[in-house]
Amino acid sequence: MSSKRLLIFLLILACRQDRNPPEVKIINPENGAVLSGTTRVIVKVKDDEALAVADITIDNKVVYVNEELDTIMTYLWDTDQEIEGSHLIIGYGRDRSENETADTVEVYCGKPPYPDSLIGDISLGSPPRMMVTTDRYLYVAVEGEVLVVDLDQLQPTTTIGIPAQDLDIDNSRGKLYIVGENKIYTVVTEQNVLADSFSVAGPFQGCFHSEHRYFLLALGSGGYRNHIHIIDLVEDTILGTTPDSFGIGYDLGYARGRIFLPDVDFATLWIIDTTNLTISHIPLDTPPVAIVPATSEREVYLGGSGVLVVSSEQGAIIDSIPNFSTAYPHGLVISPDGEYLFGVERDVILVASVQLRSLLDTVSIPSSPLCAAITPDGQKFLVGSSDGKVYIYQKR
Repeated sequence: MSSKRLLIFLLILACRQDRNPPEVKIINPENGAVLSGTTRVIVKVKDDEALAVADITIDNKVVYVNEELDTIMTYLWDTDQEIEGSHLIIGYGRDRSENETADTVEVYCGKPPYPDSLIGDISLGSPPRMMVTTDRYLYVAVEGEVLVVDLDQLQPTTTIGIPAQDLDIDNSRGKLYIVGENKIYTVVTEQNVLADSFSVAGPFQGCFHSEHRYFLLALGSGGYRNHIHIIDLVEDTILGTTPDSFGIGYDLGYARGRIFLPDVDFATLWIIDTTNLTISHIPLDTPPVAIVPATSEREVYLGGSGVLVVSSEQGAIIDSIPNFSTAYPHGLVISPDGEYLFGVERDVILVASVQLRSLLDTVSIPSSPLCAAITPDGQKFLVGSSDGKVYIYQKR
């Protein structure tokens, strides 16, 4: 074949070569959809010539391969098996001439990563009042004492014979603080031995700040003229005391240089500046029972018949979380990554998204829940219940 004829032949082949990519369109779901349960993912894919490959990918994982190269691809997706958040769906097609194209949509779906699977339970002998935890040990206040539970062996290993009004833990320094009768006790969590105690009148509820500061609500005469001590835990001294201004509060929180006290008696949130001990307050419609700060400390979450979001810096209510509540003191727990808030209600555990300010899930417990905790590594969610057990759930 002459070079001229060869050139003409190649030009003809080039003209006949398919240069058009396949048509790919995700028909369902729509971009931005909020999904739950089983969703039918439908993708249309066709080509003028012949398809070579067509598939559906979700979050970089191929979940469906179109073996028959049909025009319509359908995949049944159980969105409840996904971690709550945004997920990317890609419909893809490539023809035999190596032309390819894709269509994408982003949807929101999934369940929170915990509580997920129940991996065990621990019998305590009596109902728990409150709990705090390390990655290895769970500390549970029951009637008359504190139980130490080994989370690897799933059983109590020892007891600390102190009736506890409150428990606070500093995982960075390996210290547990027990508010007992007229004393604050310090326990070294590595050996679970009592290391120190500090005498103070009428201790009731406390919260810890990383700079060796402990903030303690102490009861005055009659239970209505109560005050807050700022205590140096290294020097065992009281650095300052507020005026007798408060009613009873069953929880206490610290964020951005301020103490937040939910006052049940006066249906008020008290806010105390720890630098100059000035006091402000927010009147509430119903008595608050629990409080927990965000991991960023930019805001705190105030719980009762509803949950309010309070700005730490402004000292004002800035938002709320609808259909979310807690029935118990210490009944709000936040995940270590700051993304999820848990509310202990009388029959269920409620799970909310901090960012979305919305209820995500309700989790039924074998017996009525009373308190909850989550390990610092975020791997175990622990629920104390009225049947005298702690139920342990593993994060997905």
